[in-house]
Amino acid sequence: MDKKTADHPTIESALAAYEQARLDGLCYEGAWECALETFRSLRQNAPDLHQRMVALLHRQIRSIGN
Repeated sequence: MDKKTADHPTIESALAAYEQARLDGLCYEGAWECALETFRSLRQNAPDLHQRMVALLHRQIRSIGN
């Protein structure tokens, strides 16, 4: 992830949601689903960023099982 993307406050919020979900006992996939919820509003405001981040998160989910 490049610095510009990593500094985006919505992404930081999604990562915080993921971390909190893991602390609350959710499995990896459940925690990523919580993180994905953060991106729902991006569909309207920044659809390109939303699509790139959803793809990244799905790759992360798939890599966990390997």
